[in-house]
Amino acid sequence: SAMALPAVAEAAARELKQREGQPNPEAGDEPLLVARRRSFHNGSVREAPKAETTWRVHVVLAASAVICAMMIARSYDIQLEQFLPSEMLQRHRIFSSSELQQYDGVQHEQVYLAVLGQVFDVTKGSQYYGPNSDSEYRFFAGKDASRAFVSGEFHATDKAPHLVDGMTDTELDGIEFWRKFYQDHDRYSQVGVVYHEDGSGFYNKYGHPTAQLLKVQEALKREADLKARKKTEEAKFPNCNSRWQQGVGGYFWCDNGLVPRKGSITGLDDRCGCYQPRDAVRYQDKLEIYGDCDPKASKCPMNKT
Repeated sequence: SAMALPAVAEAAARELKQREGQPNPEAGDEPLLVARRRSFHNGSVREAPKAETTWRVHVVLAASAVICAMMIARSYDIQLEQFLPSEMLQRHRIFSSSELQQYDGVQHEQVYLAVLGQVFDVTKGSQYYGPNSDSEYRFFAGKDASRAFVSGEFHATDKAPHLVDGMTDTELDGIEFWRKFYQDHDRYSQVGVVYHEDGSGFYNKYGHPTAQLLKVQEALKREADLKARKKTEEAKFPNCNSRWQQGVGGYFWCDNGLVPRKGSITGLDDRCGCYQPRDAVRYQDKLEIYGDCDPKASKCPMNKT
């Protein structure tokens, strides 16, 4: 831990102080002070024996290695805590995928499911996940079916419904929504993590994140950054107002002298945004006027695009 680092450095300093000026019997060395006096009386100047500093280097290197190891371990714990609450690091259970299959409400009374490798007890929701349920959510019992939370494909023959290869950042963010749903639900609780015997899961048999989970984390960070950028742009250039009437059509409009344009200056989406006329001209290579609408008009028809 961070509190242990000063103690390690202090111990290394004490070791250096204790050994200052003491000989190294194994190397046949003399104390630094004695060596200097002998050199002075002989009327010559010579360097202290190399063996005199060897033990100092060893102590410093050892202390540095311990400090680095602690820092790496702490960094790993922080990364792990992003997907596991800190208390779970101490007491969570590690299921194999075969063991998890038994918690389907039939072989075991409890009903468990997993999302992105995290296992949740959903027994209190047996009307959805239990053996007598008519809900399609029954499919999730006893397995990690992360992909199905977004794809909506509930196939009993799917042998690896947890695989998320090829999914977009937005789709993975949809799965993360469900993971948080179960994590924050007042009737459900997390009981551990699951690993797959073929190594394809999000955790290994020791309960540590795999490369697969780290990829998901990176995708979620990208999606979060994208949402933040969109939010910033929408705050500066608000969405258009709109109205639609069957048989008549619809139109977009902006208030306060702003003009409607399709697209975004960052290229993030094709929404209708309201821009100052000068900004609409400035970013005209990225923004599209609706049909043959007057460039200065604050109201443009939808059906002329």
